[in-house]
Amino acid sequence: MSTSSTVGIRLKAERILLNMSQQEMAVRGGVSKRTQISFETGRTSPNAEYLGRVAQHGVDVLFVVTGIRSKGV
Repeated sequence: MSTSSTVGIRLKAERILLNMSQQEMAVRGGVSKRTQISFETGRTSPNAEYLGRVAQHGVDVLFVVTGIRSKGV
């Protein structure tokens, strides 16, 4: 499994945990729904700007990138 696909799997898990649709997550991350889908399927990797934006909405970016949960989550 590639790094992009594992990041995508964890990104999708966070989105579901936060009860957000792909469209909602895309808007909060400042990307299109198509780009959000590309992130979740591992076709492309999210950049730092996107990760910073979704972190402001509760996404555990450490988990998305490394698979390790942040403390207190």
